[in-house]
Parts: sequence; C-alpha cells; structure tokens
Amino acid sequence: MSAHTGFWTFAFLNMIAAFIVAAAGVLSVRRRNVELHRKLMLVSAALVGLFVVSYAGKLAFLGREDLGAWPDLSVVVLRVHEAFVFTFLVSGIRAYVLSRRVAASPDVKPAHRLAGRVSMASFALALVTAAIVYRSILSYGKLAVQ
Repeated sequence: MSAHTGFWTFAFLNMIAAFIVAAAGVLSVRRRNVELHRKLMLVSAALVGLFVVSYAGKLAFLGREDLGAWPDLSVVVLRVHEAFVFTFLVSGIRAYVLSRRVAASPDVKPAHRLAGRVSMASFALALVTAAIVYRSILSYGKLAVQ
C-alpha cells in the first residue's frame, strides 16, 4: 500500500467514524440526553479536526493527486464531495456556536437544530460521495502525483 493509499484509507475510515459518532449524538439528544449529545458532537468534531490537520501534513509531505489523470466524471464527483464537506463544516460550526447560546437564550434552539440537521444531511452526502472518491483515488490517484 502506497503512502497516498494509506492516507486516503485512514481519511475514509476516520470520516465513517466521525459520522457514526455524530449520528449517535443525534440519537442521544432525541432521547433527551443533552450532555451525551454535546460530548459526542465534540468527539465527532475532533475527528474531523484530526482529518484537517492530517490533510495539511499529507499536502506538505506527499503532495496532491494529479486530477488530470482522473476521468472527468470522477473529478466532478470530487468537487460535489468537497461542496458537501464545506456545507457540513460551515453548518456544524454554526450549530456549535449556537449551542453555546441555547442555555442563555432558548429562542436560539430552532436555529441550532436547523444548523445541526443541515450539517448531518450534508455529512451523510459527503460520506456517500467520499466512497466514490475513495474508489477513484484507488483507481486513478496512484497514476500521478503533482
């Protein structure tokens, strides 16, 4: 297994773990366990943060994949995946920021809930597209690295 393949395998498994933890957080708040929800969402965020830091290291030490070696459709799926990731990051950060204000101002709760739902939906779509991107990386990413 090449270093690139190893990194993307780690990244994909990490994303699966982060999503499972976040989904458990959603279930916990539906069961009215707000404290467990908070802890699980922070663990999920830490896993996402781990990916961001490791991706910066990957760029520094291994470089980028040469997308010119990928079929056009695979590049489109990658860009769609990146859009879902961006959406779940922004909405997840918004949900976190709003969560800090819910106790003092309960009228913020609907906005927090909406941001969380958008984050989870886009996270799910990012995970589905990640599986497709991961397959492309295994198939085409090893052909050339910039």
